[in-house]
Amino acid sequence: MKVAICDDSEQDIADLKEKLLKIIEGQIENCEIHVYTDVTKFLKEIHTISFDGIFLDIDMPEMNGLEVASQIRQHYPDLILVFITAFLQFAPSGYKVSAFRYILKENYIEELDSCLDAIQDKLLDGKETIVVDSKNLQIEIPLRDILYVEGTPYRRVLLHTTEAASPVLECR
Repeated sequence: MKVAICDDSEQDIADLKEKLLKIIEGQIENCEIHVYTDVTKFLKEIHTISFDGIFLDIDMPEMNGLEVASQIRQHYPDLILVFITAFLQFAPSGYKVSAFRYILKENYIEELDSCLDAIQDKLLDGKETIVVDSKNLQIEIPLRDILYVEGTPYRRVLLHTTEAASPVLECR
């Protein structure tokens, strides 16, 4: 899991990162947490790092978090965005950029654990796969990509998939 924290307050970033690491420890393997106080740098790096989730402050001097989220949504409509802010009045605007959660800084510690559980559930949703042998190769196919399975008289099956490159796989 790769997570970014973007906030203009280094102390808030340090606190959030510490809390995330405590929750993640022993639960999530290979978790990377990237931190940003510079919105411009963050917006450049978001295109080079494949983040699974972003914790974003709203009240920042260069550009507010809602504007940042709007730019992110143009390129990454499914990216998980969690606003952690001190301003409740911006919560309705979070819906316009499809925020996953809107958490107030004053009580984020109580909500962070359940938020991370929900993020993990969302990331794993639809990720179930099956491994099949096809022409001496093992191929992993997402279950959601299988349209139907057709039996053959030769102890083989044909998997009809949504994959454009090989829509039908013969396998055992």
